Amino acid sequence: LVLMKTFALEGRNMVLEERFELEADCEGRRLALTTTLKAPSDQQVRIADSGDRDLLCSSCDPSKMSLKRELDFGGAMLLRGGIIIGCGPASSSSAPPRPGSMQDVQKMKVPGVVLVRYEDLSSTTTFEREEVEAPSRGKKGAANGKRKAGFAAAASGFAEGGLGGGS
Repeated sequence: LVLMKTFALEGRNMVLEERFELEADCEGRRLALTTTLKAPSDQQVRIADSGDRDLLCSSCDPSKMSLKRELDFGGAMLLRGGIIIGCGPASSSSAPPRPGSMQDVQKMKVPGVVLVRYEDLSSTTTFEREEVEAPSRGKKGAANGKRKAGFAAAASGFAEGGLGGGS
């Protein structure tokens, strides 16, 4: 079963996909829920001056060329985690060329544009069916013994006695 949910976040249309799968090797006793936030399309943003360019460069992890925080350039919001995949002159009608390193972004002539790409975020939680003792109901109640319970959370990362995040 796959559920697709759409919503708007800071002016962007987003898609959240929830995929429910019974794991075949466990005789239907294990359910996996994979939740994926689909990445928005690539975003091109105008860099007006050297101050904007310096702010962009200081806000990136140079080894990954990814944004470490949110940035606002003239109303265009760049979200944390985006990866710079292009930079170049603002006058070009085609996509800007791919920079080899952050040094290429630092040397970019302004005004210019950068192209930022986002990746999907995904998490899987596993639920496992457990058997539990049925409470005794006396003479007229249900038979004593074990009964099937619903799916109990058994995801890695769940703390004993509390809820935590999946992987």
